[in-house]
Amino acid sequence: MEDGYIKISRVNSNKQDYVSNIAQKIGSKLSQSVVDIYLDNFMRYNLLDKKTASLLKVLLSDKSLAKVDKHKRDEVRADMLKCIVVNI
Repeated sequence: MEDGYIKISRVNSNKQDYVSNIAQKIGSKLSQSVVDIYLDNFMRYNLLDKKTASLLKVLLSDKSLAKVDKHKRDEVRADMLKCIVVNI
């Protein structure tokens, strides 16, 4: 039996690389709770301040998208977040 190991290293990437990577990872549908996780991470990585993240959470919430058909709501939310991320 061979002993293995896990190497953890910090990769230096700039803000643009991080944002591009996130934009590519956002799927075609996002629930409100997943969007909240993304926005919390954006705050953690200093891409957004708390006030902006809070406003975006409201904007992307089920309540704000109530007039959008329930079956399309997660698709609209994903498209909106992609547009926001590209413009951060």
